[in-house]
Amino acid sequence: MRLFQYCFLNICICLFCACSKQHAFYINQDLPESVWTYDNILKYEFDVADTNDLYDLNLDINYKTNFPNQNVYVNIYTGQQSDNMKKTTLSLDLSNNLGIWKGECNVNACNYILPLQKSIFFEQVGRHLFWVEQYSRTDSLKGISSISLVGDIVGNKRIDNKQ
Repeated sequence: MRLFQYCFLNICICLFCACSKQHAFYINQDLPESVWTYDNILKYEFDVADTNDLYDLNLDINYKTNFPNQNVYVNIYTGQQSDNMKKTTLSLDLSNNLGIWKGECNVNACNYILPLQKSIFFEQVGRHLFWVEQYSRTDSLKGISSISLVGDIVGNKRIDNKQ
């Protein structure tokens, strides 16, 4: 029985290590007093070194369980120069249709890693900008503590295409 437990533990460790992603960046933005206003645009900046790397982009959202809404509307701006950015409007769902919070929650707060894009690549190396603007019905949205932009390197388009 001990041999079985030892083998099972080693297999689990190997699988965990093989499946882990390499963070290219993890950039956190705290919201003062857990209030997100229209003028508080969350600005993230990161560098891309290789245009062949494939990324998963996620938002890591920390919010309170007394958050009054099911979702948050945002404008997302992306680009390499602040005067020439692409705008996308999204609804970030923090609960399902039954009102059950998404993510890992305790009595007071939840942490939800929301996938934005999977296996994308950047066409140019260098500095990239990613801005998130609160675009809900209320100017002062209460209950969101922080939002982090997470970029995980998940592969390489040159290597992945050869297989």
